[in-house]
Amino acid sequence: FMFIFTYPGYEPKEQYGGPDEPMSVYMTLEGDYSIDKTVHYPYGGQKYTNMTSAVEPINIEYSTQIMSSSFEQLLENATVQLTSASGSPGEGRNIKIRGYSTVFADEKPLIVIDGQVLGNYRFNETTTNGLFQDPLINIDPRNIEAITILKDATAAALYGAKASNGVILIKTKTAKVGKTEFDITGHFGTNYMNKRLSVIQNSEYFKPYLLEQMYGNENFLFGDYFIEDPSFTDYYRFNNNTDWQDYIFDPGRTAGANINVRGGDAIAKYYFSGGYLHDEGSVKNTSYDRFNARFNADVDMTEWLTAQARMGITYSNSELMQQGLTYANPVLNSLEKAPFLFPHIIDSNNIALPITEDADELGISNPYEVINNSELSLSSYNFIGSLNFTFQITENLEANVMGSSELNKINEFVFLPNHGFYNNEYPFYNEVKKGIGNFSRTSTEFNLRYYNTLDEIHNLSAVLGFRSNSDKIIQDIDKGVGTPSDEFKDLGLALNEGRTKSGYQLLRNEFTNFLGVSYNYKEVYFVDISLSADASSNIGSEAEPRIFGVPVAFSPAIGLGWNISKLAGFNYNTIINYLKARISAGQVANTVYDPYISRSYYSPVAYYTATGYARVLSETEGLKWEKTRKLNAGFDLALLKQRMLISADVYYHNTIDLLNNTLSAIELGTQKWTNNGDLNTMGSELTLKYRAYDGSVIKWNTELALGQYITQVANLDNDLIYDFGTGQKIFRNDEIAGSFYGY
Repeated sequence: FMFIFTYPGYEPKEQYGGPDEPMSVYMTLEGDYSIDKTVHYPYGGQKYTNMTSAVEPINIEYSTQIMSSSFEQLLENATVQLTSASGSPGEGRNIKIRGYSTVFADEKPLIVIDGQVLGNYRFNETTTNGLFQDPLINIDPRNIEAITILKDATAAALYGAKASNGVILIKTKTAKVGKTEFDITGHFGTNYMNKRLSVIQNSEYFKPYLLEQMYGNENFLFGDYFIEDPSFTDYYRFNNNTDWQDYIFDPGRTAGANINVRGGDAIAKYYFSGGYLHDEGSVKNTSYDRFNARFNADVDMTEWLTAQARMGITYSNSELMQQGLTYANPVLNSLEKAPFLFPHIIDSNNIALPITEDADELGISNPYEVINNSELSLSSYNFIGSLNFTFQITENLEANVMGSSELNKINEFVFLPNHGFYNNEYPFYNEVKKGIGNFSRTSTEFNLRYYNTLDEIHNLSAVLGFRSNSDKIIQDIDKGVGTPSDEFKDLGLALNEGRTKSGYQLLRNEFTNFLGVSYNYKEVYFVDISLSADASSNIGSEAEPRIFGVPVAFSPAIGLGWNISKLAGFNYNTIINYLKARISAGQVANTVYDPYISRSYYSPVAYYTATGYARVLSETEGLKWEKTRKLNAGFDLALLKQRMLISADVYYHNTIDLLNNTLSAIELGTQKWTNNGDLNTMGSELTLKYRAYDGSVIKWNTELALGQYITQVANLDNDLIYDFGTGQKIFRNDEIAGSFYGY
């Protein structure tokens, strides 16, 4: 028989036993590391001990949650790769699970929040050079109850195409039956740089070095910089010891507040949260402000019908600086600017005037002007909401119908003055840019869920359903130069010269059918089977296989598990408390987001006297999905009365039919998408969680996460080379994927 033990403040415990058999039951406190926990999983929770998948539940500490500005910060102790383009506040991070699985297709993991599959769309272009615009920054970590990372194919295959890069499941906080509870939190802190790049500051050493390096170069501009006579009028202007980083970096404040209310009765439960965050960067005049609200409700409408509503809305505004290799990047300018110069003009009496210096003769902007007079802002409106109805058909069968919507709207503005800035393309003009972007997704999903225990030893659950997504994306960017002066910042006043407009509109439809079956015998032997079939508007019309004339991508997977501890006699009193071996294999599809990659289309081209049209993309009727084959083997181990939990995995990924965007051999200047090349990834992961001290007031938990992988390229017809900064990224057969050449 299966016995279920519960006690306030402790994790529920399920244990098999006979009616006349003696039984010892050990329970762990809520919030402690435990293999008995129910983990947030696709289509309902599942016991961690019953999983055959490579999953990583994230332990969310209350103190970490309060101090985090984005949910990505909650992943810092996980075996995922987090990278940030610049560290600007409100920028977010790029998340990569288990290395490369594509080159040109979507490399982001799929994000599912409360069962709603997010589009997580990033606009192709921004007015702020180098900005990594991440819509996930709008998710307030204070509203998150659980995060689970799905890494192999068994669980990810339920989400079909787009899950080849892994899946991150997010569950927001829900209401609890009982009296109304209020929770108010706040925090205040400081951001600062503990180390800066070392640069030459002393002109006494720098000038001789510069002269030595430039000796014999007839193009070198000596000008007045090297006149060492103190009676020279501009001697003090060009003899300084300036560390330009002093004018760029400054400690920034971070502060936030949050209030949430939850309560309800046996019929209706609710959760409401409102929050504010102000986060200043280490670069002066950069900041991120966010206002957010969330409302979750659960209503038992009848004995057989319940409704769940999940809604979150966010408004944010970022004050930014240009990034990357551009004349208006203050950090880059501070490293390139000569130390013998000064932000302000210094007269012959060695007095700094209130007039700032312009860009120098070498074409380097004045970092002081850049940091104080650049105007770059990005405002964002974000909505994520779903409404789900659950119909309890029988004791063991339920039906779910969910409708959901996602909206992300951005507005951008950039103004870069002329004085103090050196624009290589338009050196005598200021620059102004405006941009808008709109992403919207509507989704519907229907599924049937079955769960049953037969003869007290056979546990079976299954889910069958379909999901549809319809996306619409619009982006427009308008650029101009040369308003009447730096005091006029209206784009309408810019010159016709240098005026450019760009934009695009995308419409995309996706459809997924999915099936998942889980079975275990006495919680000793486990089998999971998943299968999905995807149809998408951006795949070639003649791609194979097809169902009723529609190209379809199949994503099958299987997982097997074996609870060794039950057969070996391990229990709570032995050194080894629990040991499970697992293996999984499967295939998951992927594609690029652009819905027109398999179609032929034209773009306007401006000629001297007229505007014409030229083909920019050739049709590829047989274009198909990328497919990533995944193999994973691992074990889960609990030691020392579950004070130490260890999970280890080795994996192999093989991505075939890589999507490549290359120049067509048929028409000059025309691009064409093809399927060509493979990626092979091998890696391993280890996670260790140790409950070092468990006192009534103080608790000490230690976590260790290690991961490594290597990805190699195979079967490419030609090398893939594209510029990256001052170097190049290269994908070449038998070499590591994304090898960087340059500096």
